[in-house]
Amino acid sequence: MNAPFPHELGIVLGYPVEDVKGFMTNDGQNYIFSGYWKVYCRAERARAIFRAYDDCVEGMMRALLSGKPFCEVVGL
Repeated sequence: MNAPFPHELGIVLGYPVEDVKGFMTNDGQNYIFSGYWKVYCRAERARAIFRAYDDCVEGMMRALLSGKPFCEVVGL
């Protein structure tokens, strides 16, 4: 099944609205750079968010690799 990804779902996932609109307007092209999503404006803000996501992933991986149970790492 290759159903198209509804672009609006990016808003539900927390992508900045202006980047979702930019993606839709530009058919996924002409972005400034990409990371967790394609960035169309406010590049420094997006870079800061990407760094925060990377730090979170790194911390979680470190905890899991040290033997902590998944439920403990995610706070369940």
